[in-house]
Amino acid sequence: MKIRLVALVLFLLIGIALEPLTWGFSLNRYQLIPTAVTSRGVFPSELAGQKWFLQAQGGQSYVFFSADHRYVLKFFKDQPRPYLNYPSYVALKMKKLHRTLTGYSLIYDRCHDLSGIICLHTQRSHPIPATLIDRLGITHSVDLNDYLFVVQHKAEHIQTKDLNASAESIIQTLSTHHLTDHDPRLHKNLGTIDGHLIVIDPGRIVECHQ
Repeated sequence: MKIRLVALVLFLLIGIALEPLTWGFSLNRYQLIPTAVTSRGVFPSELAGQKWFLQAQGGQSYVFFSADHRYVLKFFKDQPRPYLNYPSYVALKMKKLHRTLTGYSLIYDRCHDLSGIICLHTQRSHPIPATLIDRLGITHSVDLNDYLFVVQHKAEHIQTKDLNASAESIIQTLSTHHLTDHDPRLHKNLGTIDGHLIVIDPGRIVECHQ
C-alpha cells in the first residue's frame, strides 16, 4: 500500500511539473466513456489520416488544428481524469460533461448553421486513423474511434468593435429555437466561418422555453 501511495504521489508531481508544457493534456483521459448523448454527424472520410496539432485550450476543451488550418478537433476537459477514481469527483465531472455534450447536441439539432460542427463522436462507429502532435512535439498515432471528441470548421475570431452586435444577434437567433447560452464569456466565444456568425464552444447552451 505504501509503495502504491508513493508511486501515485510521484506520478502526480511529474504531471504537475509537466502541465505548463503540456497544458495537462493526456490521451488516456479522453477515451470513450458511456454518455446519454448520442453521436451527431459523420467524420469526413477526407480527414482520415490527417495530422492535428495541439494549438489552443479553453475552458471547455483542448483544441487541435488540422494541418491545413481548416478544421479543429476538440477533446472535452470535463472528462474525469482516470487516476482520480473518487465517486464525488467522477460524479461532478460526468455531470459537467453531460451538460457540455448536451449543449453541442442542442445547437447541432436545432440551429446547426450556428455551430460549425461537422461531427460529435460519442459512440464507436468505424476506424478513424489520425496523427496527433502535442505541445512537446510528440507524435501520437491513434484511432479516433476510441475517443470522445468533436470536429468543427475552424472559425475566425471577431473584431472587438463588432462583438456586442454579434452577441446580440446570436442571442436572438438562439431564442427563436428555444435556446440560450449560459456562457458568461459569450462575447469571447463567437467567430465567423466565411463571414457567417457561429458559437465556437456551444457547451453552455441550454433549452429555454420562455
